Amino acid sequence: MSQTKEIYYHYSIWTVLIIFIASYIYYYQPVDSLSDNNSGLIIVDSLIANNSIKYPALVMAISPSCIYCANSYQYINRLMNDRMLDSDTYLYALVDADLTSSLLKHQYALLEKHRIEIENLYKVDIVKAAPVGVPTFYYVDERGIVVRHWIGQVTDDRYAEILGVISGQYRN
Repeated sequence: MSQTKEIYYHYSIWTVLIIFIASYIYYYQPVDSLSDNNSGLIIVDSLIANNSIKYPALVMAISPSCIYCANSYQYINRLMNDRMLDSDTYLYALVDADLTSSLLKHQYALLEKHRIEIENLYKVDIVKAAPVGVPTFYYVDERGIVVRHWIGQVTDDRYAEILGVISGQYRN
């Protein structure tokens, strides 16, 4: 390869790398910060203010057509069995207010299939409840304050973190 082509080649690689890093820094926003999800907090806070939920509670924004929600149900079932029943933590679900009755029945069937017992299911503007996407989980502590939230599919690591918050091991 000639020296000019080699310089051009290295220049191109560095340019692409710098653009990628700059884009990542510009567009990346951590999703576990409570300030990143204000509209979701407003909905959960309104449920708290209206005495619609008891706490401590785990509130999950879900959708019957969401594969990430479906993949998370096994972990929610484990949470109920591992800690939530012992800690008197309540479980609530938020679904889209525009769900048809058949989709709403499907959502209940999914929860029942995975043996997830919820206190109540609320129909809300899901785009406001979970602006980044579903599933979104909110933890309301014993004082009625949303102290943590998680966005996206529950994994082994996220399960351990949620369990730790519910059991009081991790506090903000």
